[in-house]
Parts: sequence; C-alpha cells; structure tokens
Amino acid sequence: MRSNKNPSIKALIVGYIIQMIKSKVESIKSGWRSVLMVFTTAAYDGVVSVSVVAFENVELAVLEHFDQVVENCFMDCINCLIAFASNKINPQTSLKAIALLQICEDRLEDDQIAGGVLKSVSYGDGLQPSHKRLVMDTLLSMVDFVASCNNDSNLQSRMQSVFGDRPPPNLLH
Repeated sequence: MRSNKNPSIKALIVGYIIQMIKSKVESIKSGWRSVLMVFTTAAYDGVVSVSVVAFENVELAVLEHFDQVVENCFMDCINCLIAFASNKINPQTSLKAIALLQICEDRLEDDQIAGGVLKSVSYGDGLQPSHKRLVMDTLLSMVDFVASCNNDSNLQSRMQSVFGDRPPPNLLH
C-alpha cells in the first residue's frame, strides 16, 4: 500500500481489510497486527477518503472489539492511534484519535486489558497502578512530541481540550 500511488488501489486494500473485520472479527486473533499496520499506513496516506475510512474502522475496532485488538498487539494499536493523532489532513480525525488514546489509558488503569501488555510484563499480579500510569503517560508524551514535530499548534490546543486539566507530561524536554 505504501508503494502504490493509485488512490483506488489504496481504497480497495482498506476496503478489503474492513470487509474482513466485519465478516471474521472473532477469527482474526493474531491478524490484528497486520490489520493495524495497514491502517497505520493509511493514516500517513495523503488520500483523505482512504485515511478517513481507515480511521472510522480503527475507531470501531477499538470501541467494540477492544479486548481482541489489544490481546497481543497493544503497542501496535497505540502506534496506529498515534499515527492518526498526528494526521494533518483531517483535524477531526486527529482529535478523535487522541480521545481514543485516552480511552486506552482509562482501560489500562482499570485493568480492562486482559492480554498483551499485562501478560507480557511480569510485575507479580500484573502492572501496578504507578506502572500503568507511567506507560500511558509515556505514550501520551509521544503524541505530544508528534504534535510538536508537526509544527501544528492547532493539534496541541486540541490535545489540551481533550485532556483538560491533566495534559500529558512532556517527558521529552
């Protein structure tokens, strides 16, 4: 998808992935990593329609199939959302992606992530609350860093509106 310049081919690839999710969501299992890679590529794509459709389906997957998506590829999901959060093409998409990152943080704090992160890190009975907070603060700092690299002050102000009185700390300064 990265090497193809034809927008209709890109739309066809994203459409195929979307159809696969809709028809076989319970059977995807380890395939979520590949699905998220395609959507991450679409996030960086210059074709607005491809990017918007891809994000709508990432949003649907995160909201409706969160446990399945993050079971073995939590970081891939976060990377995909960061790619959409740094999207300059569609400001509404980047704002929604930032909100989805906040939802991921809340679920991590509430121990709603049953697989992936909690299984792969051995801290006794899972991550301690302070570790969970550090993981998400670091991820949100990455979003802040992406926003500053984009020289997009609107994205930084939109992040401020999503996070309100608790903006992500900037660990990179």
